[in-house]
Amino acid sequence: ASFFCTLCVIWPDGEERFYVGQAPGHLTWPPRGQLGHGYDPVFVPNGETQTFGELEPAHKNRISHRAKALEKLFDDLF
Repeated sequence: ASFFCTLCVIWPDGEERFYVGQAPGHLTWPPRGQLGHGYDPVFVPNGETQTFGELEPAHKNRISHRAKALEKLFDDLF
């Protein structure tokens, strides 16, 4: 299983740039954790033993699909 986030920047001249972040992992049952939302309680990211629903928000936000997409965008733009 994986979470994906795709960001797109469209410049005034029409140029489009896409940035994809992926958080690979696996599903678990029953759900664990009260943090996050959606599928977070059933998703364990690779390299972790806790679900996104159990991880501290600051840690989750560093390893998430959204963080990875934003990192690619920032690396490209700055």
